[in-house]
Amino acid sequence: MFDCMRDLIMEPCLKFNPDGLSVKSFTDCNSAVCLFDVPKEMFSQYEFEAEESFKVQAELLARIMKRMKTKFVNLDFKDQRIIISDENKKEYSIAVMTDDDVRKDVPNLELNTSFKMKSVDFQDLVLDAIIISDIMRIETQEGKIKTSGGELNKFNFETECEVDGNGKSIYGLEYLQKFMSASKYFRNVLFEFSSDGPCRLTFDGELKIRFILAARVDEE
Repeated sequence: MFDCMRDLIMEPCLKFNPDGLSVKSFTDCNSAVCLFDVPKEMFSQYEFEAEESFKVQAELLARIMKRMKTKFVNLDFKDQRIIISDENKKEYSIAVMTDDDVRKDVPNLELNTSFKMKSVDFQDLVLDAIIISDIMRIETQEGKIKTSGGELNKFNFETECEVDGNGKSIYGLEYLQKFMSASKYFRNVLFEFSSDGPCRLTFDGELKIRFILAARVDEE
């Protein structure tokens, strides 16, 4: 999870609440929103005293978690610091920052088109497309999606999948590629969008990850 965060946001907002841990962060230009929900049941032990919300350095947090080699890792919050420790008595203390994103509202989206496919298949689709272009045009039809992009060099793909509704829009491949780093943790991805409007990618399992991305303007 921390790898997904550091690919997108330098300082994500972590929020501990009665239901577990959640992350809500906006990219610098507000073109994308990242939402992570980790229910308390995923923790071997979860003790909640008061709601806390703060920012951390995603890159540093990811690097520390990779160095924790034991089965269980402890995360404690006290005195404006996150204390990370493991069963080998290894301990890190990370300073946290004031959270500004907590006051930002996540957009209330009405998305009337969706398709569902295996995460690895959509990741391959994005990787195939980014060779040629920095944007992807997506158009849904019954039982399939059509994707295209490029100017001098172009790509056109057709993929069969579960589709609900008809629509078409354009999205930046750089962000889609970063979103798909979550594919290694989830079997399927649900892609929802509206014509010429934003999209939402949802990875749902024991934990839930959602990404919202603004549409790109068609300059043709």
